Amino acid sequence: MNLSCIVIEDLLPAYCDGTCTADSRAAVEEHLADCPRCRRFYTALHRPLPLEEPRKNPPPLRSVEKRWKKEKRVDLFRGGILALFVGVAVFLVMAALQFKVSIPLSQEDIVINQVVQLSDGSINVDLWVDDTAHSIAYEWSEEDHVLYLVPYRSFFVFEDSSWDGWQSDIPFYVLQAGETEAPDKVGMPLPPDTRAICVGPKKDAILVWEEGQELPPASQELEQRLQEEWMVS
Repeated sequence: MNLSCIVIEDLLPAYCDGTCTADSRAAVEEHLADCPRCRRFYTALHRPLPLEEPRKNPPPLRSVEKRWKKEKRVDLFRGGILALFVGVAVFLVMAALQFKVSIPLSQEDIVINQVVQLSDGSINVDLWVDDTAHSIAYEWSEEDHVLYLVPYRSFFVFEDSSWDGWQSDIPFYVLQAGETEAPDKVGMPLPPDTRAICVGPKKDAILVWEEGQELPPASQELEQRLQEEWMVS
């Protein structure tokens, strides 16, 4: 039986499946023996289909992952800097409290009421200082032979003060050459080579007395009060 290629192509699927009749099978095999074109078609139909390769996971988003890692490093760095800053701040606070760190008061917190001379030659310096002052330091300068009266306040003040300020009535007397003390005088003795008394730190101190300066005499009330305070102390 001589069949055309079109008919054979229609029969090849059934031939490959084994569902065609014996006559059709014989006709197909006879045609394939002489037709290269249909043999190629048969080979294509008879070849098993290739298995589908399993899908691979899509590659990670490199740019997003890189940016996330960078931001994570930046956050860790910032956190480390913040922790270091807090640690240093806590250390400084604890050190200031432990060693009672203090700073000098500014001049606007100090009022010099009067500077007078007592009958025994002492120099009375009457100060009013803001309530943040906690102490007055007597700082002697060997370089220029000057006594500096410096009010200080604590670097950290946690309690509220109910005072508006406090008065500091301080008498000083200059020792005579060869003297080491003068128990009959009120106040603090100064070296015989004292040239001046200033209020405030050296860089912006206020001169209140210098050697050879004439001062107004103290009132009798001040003389008596200071003498009573000296006797009590």
